[in-house]
Amino acid sequence: MTEHCARTGRGTYYPVMNATLLKTIGAVLVLGFVQPVVRAAEAGDDILAFDAFGTLGVVHSSEGRADFTRNTLVPSGAGASQDWSPKVDSVLAGQVSARFTRQLSAVLQVVSEQRDDDSYRPRIEWANIKYEITPDLTVAAGRIVSPILMLTDTRRISFAHPWIRPPQEVYELYPVTNNDGVNLRWRVRLGGTTHLMDLAYGSSDTHYSRNGSAGAARARKQFLLRSTLERGALSFSVGYSPAELTLPAFGPLFDAFRQFGAPGEAIAERYSAEHRSTRYIGAGVNYDPGRWFAMGEWAQVKIKGVLGGHWGWYASTGLRIGSITPYMIWAQTRPSRQRSEPGLDLDTLPPESVPVAAALNAQLNAALANVPDQTTLSAGVRWDFARSLCLKLQYDHVDLASGNAGTLTNFQSGFQSGGKLNVLGVSVSFVL
Repeated sequence: MTEHCARTGRGTYYPVMNATLLKTIGAVLVLGFVQPVVRAAEAGDDILAFDAFGTLGVVHSSEGRADFTRNTLVPSGAGASQDWSPKVDSVLAGQVSARFTRQLSAVLQVVSEQRDDDSYRPRIEWANIKYEITPDLTVAAGRIVSPILMLTDTRRISFAHPWIRPPQEVYELYPVTNNDGVNLRWRVRLGGTTHLMDLAYGSSDTHYSRNGSAGAARARKQFLLRSTLERGALSFSVGYSPAELTLPAFGPLFDAFRQFGAPGEAIAERYSAEHRSTRYIGAGVNYDPGRWFAMGEWAQVKIKGVLGGHWGWYASTGLRIGSITPYMIWAQTRPSRQRSEPGLDLDTLPPESVPVAAALNAQLNAALANVPDQTTLSAGVRWDFARSLCLKLQYDHVDLASGNAGTLTNFQSGFQSGGKLNVLGVSVSFVL
């Protein structure tokens, strides 16, 4: 990944880095590379580069009893909270890249966007050190990209995409954009074909707040692999990531089940959200000869335990007419299978335990059913009215499966699952 993501329209962003890792990187930068920086400065070489990117957008949703959000990690958006919301797509980011020697560089990126606590406090999204073993083989350490989805490198840079935002039906399957660890990137050129391989290992902590429930998702032993082939206007990418996932927020629910003896223990063992193996796999293709483009992705995530698994895909095409690009998107996400659980057998319990057991059964089945099931048809237009500025208008028609709330959140009294809603977004994006 290029370090000058804002300048080129390619880059990735990350949640807050843990303090120990940040201090370690800072110490290495300060203690190990002061002299090269000073020598470069004295020689008149450019050692620092400053970049920025951002989007200012507003979104309206026809569903007034729930919110349409950018992703399922944040608590509010357009609809119930605000008729027209700037929260969904607005983001502002700045980046500093430093090159200490011909082979050694570092990058620091700070981003302000809606967080899980509904604030816009700036946070460190990217902080890593990269060493070029050869021009085609690099290793990076620190807060690095999670190299999985086809647009992972640019998912927050709206200017880099024809649409306002990447389709939720695929990009919500893997909402985490960072990995604290190491990344090896290898590029091989064979004739007119370039093969780019990313291999990463590490961990990530992602905080969320949705439908009144707040918590964190902890991914450990996380391997990430992405292979991309590029030849002319055609590119093809596949990604794979196994990991160990823990969702502490579900702990009290299954601790309560365990109080009911062997039947409750069996349910807790089957659906517990602690140290559960997960597997993500995805593939994408993009053909862009210049005057038009066609692209699509398919992805699936499987998680043992209460979250189960689901899959999604999208297909998009557009036509560039001068500075105007009309486009369309068709996207869908589905659970891998519809799930329900009989739970504790109420007929075998003492009368005084029945209300508690019934409530636990209801909570478990609500969690099992809380997997988005929706189809979205979108149409929009992009206008590049200046060299580094574009205006976008996008309309989304979302069809929710019967009894399902899709990716909506912040449900209010009177909200009914299923049905349809319309979403209208307007944004201005830039890179500097």
